[in-house]
Amino acid sequence: MEEVFMQEVSAWCNLQHSNIAKFIGAINKNNMSKIKMKCQKGATVPINGCCIVVEYVVGGTLQSCLSKHTMKKKLPLDTIIQLALDVAKGLSYIHSIKIAHRDVK
Repeated sequence: MEEVFMQEVSAWCNLQHSNIAKFIGAINKNNMSKIKMKCQKGATVPINGCCIVVEYVVGGTLQSCLSKHTMKKKLPLDTIIQLALDVAKGLSYIHSIKIAHRDVK
């Protein structure tokens, strides 16, 4: 799992495209023991695992944006087309540098 994490970090830190969230940093499980997270009730617990930090994207993820719209409240056609084009441009960029995205739904 650590090898997969390091491959993800290595690939993401070299990406520069307007349709891909910018990589900010990463921390692996060896360094996470020094990090504490505050729980809802105020208790502090150590975090175990790995973390990749990317830029904040206004509006959230594409999935959250799409899930807000239902059959009753549809997205306008021009918005749907723009979203599809933006996804295609980002995927085309990463494919052009020989990276395959493994989680396109």
